[in-house]
Amino acid sequence: MGGSEFLSVRRWQAGVEWHPPAHSHTFCEIIVVLRGAHRADIGGHQFIAESGQVLFYPPGCIHQECQHGEALLDFLCCDFEWRDRPFNVPHLINDRQGRVREIVRWLVAEEHSGYSGRAAYQQRVTEMLVGELQRLVVQPPDDMLSVVCRYIHKNLEKPISLDVLATCGSLNKFHLSRVFRAETGMTPMEYVRNARLELAHRLLLETNLPLREIAPRVGLANEYHLSRLLKAHFGRGARDLRKDRYDAEIIGD
Repeated sequence: MGGSEFLSVRRWQAGVEWHPPAHSHTFCEIIVVLRGAHRADIGGHQFIAESGQVLFYPPGCIHQECQHGEALLDFLCCDFEWRDRPFNVPHLINDRQGRVREIVRWLVAEEHSGYSGRAAYQQRVTEMLVGELQRLVVQPPDDMLSVVCRYIHKNLEKPISLDVLATCGSLNKFHLSRVFRAETGMTPMEYVRNARLELAHRLLLETNLPLREIAPRVGLANEYHLSRLLKAHFGRGARDLRKDRYDAEIIGD
């Protein structure tokens, strides 16, 4: 990346009292959140970055920052030149594979080393950083919700927890829950339950499997638990739901 140049890097911890005035830079800056949540106000819009996310400020971008919420904010800050950057780099970037975080960690670690070739090394690492940012913009990863939903439908017979889904989507579990509800109207675990019941309903209608064999196929402990959930979800018990199939077949004949 011939248009990039390392400038500085540092790690910050900021509490509720941290409110720097609105400012801008003549260079690019990224904020990599390690813990807590970082709020940035840019041009009348509010951006909240949590662990697994990166804030990007291009040159001349006026921004105001503060800790969001009560948890102590812990973040990495890296300044660099990126003269040939794409025009469409967003202010909030999902670092879903955690590569940006690791690259900036290398830069921070090198600040405290006695390596004689430190400057050249940090320059090469900065080129890696810019390459990864460009990859995320030009070839963004699969949509997080699509990745999580595909995982759910492929693994309904297995135990599924919010932690597992957050790992699958490479996101903080609280951020995943918030985004998932905004997009689908339900929490991730409500979606899992509904997907299991829809599959159980399909197996009831399309097969002659007894409820005790359907339950483990949809990740439920036993037929009694499945029976209760089916009645609560569809308003009718398993026997009545299956009877609908036979009634339809008789009418069809």
